[in-house]
Amino acid sequence: MKTNVLLFKARIKPTMAKILNESSLQTLMGAAPAGYRIAIEIKPAEGSKRVLCYAYARLDESIKIGKKLRSAWEKAWQKLCNDKKATVSRLERVIEFTGASRGEQVNAHYVVETDTNKGWSKEVSAWYDTEHMPGLAAVPGTVHAVRFINVDHAPRSVACYELKEVSVMGSDPWLAVRASDWSNRCRPHFRNTLRTMLSVLSH
Repeated sequence: MKTNVLLFKARIKPTMAKILNESSLQTLMGAAPAGYRIAIEIKPAEGSKRVLCYAYARLDESIKIGKKLRSAWEKAWQKLCNDKKATVSRLERVIEFTGASRGEQVNAHYVVETDTNKGWSKEVSAWYDTEHMPGLAAVPGTVHAVRFINVDHAPRSVACYELKEVSVMGSDPWLAVRASDWSNRCRPHFRNTLRTMLSVLSH
């Protein structure tokens, strides 16, 4: 398939976060990404000595990336992170919105990954793309919002919010969007849901 965004995901030792950068992604991929972002989990699971790392690599243009190449990158990523469960995923962009705080510095990266109950995929997608995501993008403190489909790994829906600060999620405008009637109908039909708040290390 053609894509221009890749998600490198792994559980790493906190000390390793200091060496992850554009050069490490370039070495792994054999080419320099046109853009990248690296973020690590703010609050790791209790008792865990590792934190989740999300590294996004953006290419100059959409190119065809086959399963064989993706698999090779994934094996190299697993070795680099010393995590046999680390993944590399091709992301298909669904929709994106400029946030109310466009141009401000991004310090927090919030990701909601989810599948849906049978028969609810279209409804949840419509809710995300016409109410929920544009609503959250309009909240002061939101810099950017984008939703992808993960072509290679579950959960399939990957909603990303770039925020000025973590505290944006506790603001009255943000909570009001989350409390809509449509939200209350859709959210119970999420499954395999992962909600992760990360601190942005590299832009």
